[in-house]
Amino acid sequence: MVMSQRERYIVIATVGVVALFALDYLFLSPLFERYKNLDDQITADLVQVDHNNKVFKRAKDAKLKWSEMTVGALKADASTTESQLIDSIGQWAQDARMSVSYKPERTEKGKEFVKVTYRATCNGSMSQLRTFLLHVQRATIPIRITDLQVSSRPEGTDSLQISMGIQTVYLTPDADKDKQGAPRATGASAASHYREAF
Repeated sequence: MVMSQRERYIVIATVGVVALFALDYLFLSPLFERYKNLDDQITADLVQVDHNNKVFKRAKDAKLKWSEMTVGALKADASTTESQLIDSIGQWAQDARMSVSYKPERTEKGKEFVKVTYRATCNGSMSQLRTFLLHVQRATIPIRITDLQVSSRPEGTDSLQISMGIQTVYLTPDADKDKQGAPRATGASAASHYREAF
């Protein structure tokens, strides 16, 4: 059977179309799909790398902050600890431009730590109180506020009187070893143990 020129063109075109579909099905589509998957994977990996970098940075910052807080962290005597607290309260009040008075309120002796609480009374504005509390929050000594009472004098003004309990700790001085004979934790190790129980 002899095909006409028109029929030959139709056959060639049909074969060409089938070949293109086969090429797309067998090679091009899988290749494009692979490229897309690789692009998605690269994007996901970049997001993960960015997340990891942020985690490492936070860990580094936290380690630096912890090092700052635990340099000479917990003292082993009352006078040094109380002097450290009193000096800090005075400096914070001075930075906040507040007048402050303080007195010892109570001492609580535990197995490993002695907790010392001072009652501080400050006079100033809300802005000054905020500055003072910011210093407490950023303190590099073991410290916490046990209670806080604020009143305005006279009523309805920004002239405030603040009464707060400020507590710090030092290591008990009566034993260098625990009951099992193991050395006592000191410095950063003791601070870590204290924070778990504080």
